[in-house]
Amino acid sequence: MYHAWTNGGHTKGELEVEEKQLQVLQDIADLTVKASEQALFKCEVSDDKVTGKWYKDGVEVMPSERIKMTHEGR
Repeated sequence: MYHAWTNGGHTKGELEVEEKQLQVLQDIADLTVKASEQALFKCEVSDDKVTGKWYKDGVEVMPSERIKMTHEGR
């Protein structure tokens, strides 16, 4: 609920936000690499304005010296 007051009165209005539905256009693929190689995981969704979070075994993956994350388009 939003309210606005002025020196001449008061008004209020209700705001309802609906969840945005996304589609996964490219799923994450399984990879097998040697210890000396790099792994690259990609995921494509239906909206280029949406950023995501990556998880491994239920724990959020954070960027580090070893792990780089980028967001390009969808």
